[in-house]
Amino acid sequence: MKKTVLFASLASSSLLFLSGCATPERYGASATMFEQGQYGPARELFKDQKRNPEKDGDKYVLDDLIVGAASHAAMDFDAAIAAFDSAETGIKAQDEALLAGKGVAQASAILSNDNSLPYPVQQYDKIMANTYKAIDQLAKGEVDAARVELNRAGERQRMCKVHFAKLIQKQEEEAAAAKRDAKFADAFKIVEQSLANPETEKNVEAYRAMTEDWGSYADFMNPFTTFLRGLFLALYGEDASDYEEACRLMRQCHAV
Repeated sequence: MKKTVLFASLASSSLLFLSGCATPERYGASATMFEQGQYGPARELFKDQKRNPEKDGDKYVLDDLIVGAASHAAMDFDAAIAAFDSAETGIKAQDEALLAGKGVAQASAILSNDNSLPYPVQQYDKIMANTYKAIDQLAKGEVDAARVELNRAGERQRMCKVHFAKLIQKQEEEAAAAKRDAKFADAFKIVEQSLANPETEKNVEAYRAMTEDWGSYADFMNPFTTFLRGLFLALYGEDASDYEEACRLMRQCHAV
C-alpha cells in the first residue's frame, strides 16, 4: 500500500512538457491552463473531436499526449492511461510512415510551418509517454503492467543512445571533411585568427570559468526515467539481477 501511495505522489508532482513548432490557439490555451493548474479544462479542449481511426493515423498524437498529461496531473489514472495508449497508436503510425519513406514530404512541410501536418513526435515524447503511463499504473497498483512500460521506456532510451551516437559521428565526419575541403580553408583561417585574438581568448576563458562545473552525459539519458526505473526495481525487484540493475541505474543518476 505504501508503495502505491509513493507512486501516486509521483504522479501528482510530475508533468509532461510538450512542444510543437507551430500550435493552433487551443494548444496555447491548454498550456496556459496547465500553468494555472486547471488540468480538467485543459483536457476538455480536446474532447469535441470526431476521429476516424482508420484514416487519422498520427493526426491526434499531440492532442492525446496533452490529454494524457492533463489526466495524469489531475490523478485521473484511467483516463491518462487511455490517452497515452491512443498516443502510442499514433506514434506507431508515424514511425511506420517514416519507414515507408513518407517522412520527406512531411519534413519539407514542417519547415514551411504547415499546421495541417501531424505533430512530429520527438524521442522524449515516446520515453515520457511510457514513463508517465507506468506511474499511472503503479498508482493503481498494476505492478506488472508498469514493469512493461518501464522496460519500453528503457529500450527507447537505449535506442536514443544509438540514434544520437550515429548523429554525432555523422556531424564529426562532416566537420572533418569540411576542414579538408579547400573551399572552406579561408573560413577556417578566419576562425583560427579570431581564436588567437587576445580579446577573444579573454572572453572564451571567462565563459569557460562560468561553465567549468558543467558536464555532458556519457550517453543520452533522461534522468527522471532512469531514476524511476531504478526505484521500481529496488521496490519490486524479483531477483538479484533486478537489484543489480537498480544499483546500476541509480549510479547513472548520481553521475548526472
